[in-house]
Amino acid sequence: DPPWKGDDLVARLSIRERLLLAGLVAIAAGLRLVAAQGDLWLDEIWSLSFARTLSAPWETLTAIHHDNNHPLNTLALFVAVKTAGAHAPATAYSFLPLLTGVAPIPLLFWTERDRAEAGSHASAWLAALLGATSFLAVVYSSEARGYAPAAFFALAAFALVRNGTVESTPSRRIAFAACCVLGLLSHLTFLFPYAG
Repeated sequence: DPPWKGDDLVARLSIRERLLLAGLVAIAAGLRLVAAQGDLWLDEIWSLSFARTLSAPWETLTAIHHDNNHPLNTLALFVAVKTAGAHAPATAYSFLPLLTGVAPIPLLFWTERDRAEAGSHASAWLAALLGATSFLAVVYSSEARGYAPAAFFALAAFALVRNGTVESTPSRRIAFAACCVLGLLSHLTFLFPYAG
């Protein structure tokens, strides 16, 4: 269960708050789409060349033995090559980072609002605004790399277990484990937030 499900936070938001949150998500998506235009960096091209040589999805784990292979990102590039072609616009190869770069905005909002003291929700709006407009978040989620998915899965894992303030259920433990596995498959730097 997501951390906000028990309180049904979405149902408690006013129409104005829902529209404002949707606006922040739209701003975040727009910033990231604009940043994703243009050419790929050398290591993104390198990862793309790995993905182009694969003939099956599981080969992201078995066929590429290189430190630039971040399996979840390589799998996303493999799918992009198969669906959009080898010479698609850069945004086609950045689909996973774009998606996981925008998804934290409502997650940041809900996690912070759930934690905030009754009546004070300014910190939730500030977290969502800073997440939507953060320079590093925009840059990393506009590139065909594994940083944005790793950051998203780290945030999702934290939201599931934050300081023991939520009930530990089997489904929550499975979701936490899945976030950790997907985070590690996104980028090995996931180990830093996991260690924390």
